[in-house]
Amino acid sequence: MSRAERRALVERTAPSLPVSQQCRLLAVSRSSVYRRPAKVGEEDLAIMVLIDRQYLARPYYGSRRMAAWLATQGHMVNRKRVQRLMRLMGLVAIYQRPNTIEALEDALSQHGRPEIFNTDQGSQFTSDGFTGTLEAHDVTISMDGKGRCMDNIFVERLWRSLKYEEVYLHAYATVAEAKAGIGAWISFYNDERQHQSLGYRTPRRVYEEGLWICGRSASPTGCASPASRASSESGKCSPSPTYPQAPQPAKELISTIRKVDSSHQPSR
Repeated sequence: MSRAERRALVERTAPSLPVSQQCRLLAVSRSSVYRRPAKVGEEDLAIMVLIDRQYLARPYYGSRRMAAWLATQGHMVNRKRVQRLMRLMGLVAIYQRPNTIEALEDALSQHGRPEIFNTDQGSQFTSDGFTGTLEAHDVTISMDGKGRCMDNIFVERLWRSLKYEEVYLHAYATVAEAKAGIGAWISFYNDERQHQSLGYRTPRRVYEEGLWICGRSASPTGCASPASRASSESGKCSPSPTYPQAPQPAKELISTIRKVDSSHQPSR
């Protein structure tokens, strides 16, 4: 039971026990019972309106991602402040909590005992509870080598995000609804969703930053800034001071653009 819930149990009107004894039994301070909550300021109210609007659209946003999104709306607030406001509003991110052992037991009861059970070396699979359950059912334990989980981690993470952020939150009635919903989420994933691994930037922004380094725009027109165009025509591909250095995955793309640019240089 949370502190707020325990505090709500204190009876202040005609109590059968003194308030001091109630507070001692419920492990709450008397000052918190008597103190009136401070009024919420106008700035906090404005931020709470934005949080409420975004939470309705993206209920899986926690305080960290909500703070990053608020920064794009012009509100530079830290995570602790977002946590306080979300707690005040009673908002909690909706996401799947891991319950690996329960899932294993359900699978064994419904589908029977397999001869071999193969997993990677994640902590949930190497725990005593998980391996003990397999050993109790006389199942041979098999684990991949160290680092093999990286083979398909990117596509697995994509499908996990798609399931928890879109599919599980909507009950599609038809294939057309599913196609429209998933298509809209893919556009959101590329153009709006801030990725923690990318420094809370969108994939679209990272892609465009990589193209700008060689003076070529990611827009359909392909227009570049005068400074970038001059750098490109000189045969050099140096980063512009306005745009950050491209990440490692963009190097192959930059090399390709260099070849295209050099093939289109006018003959002298």
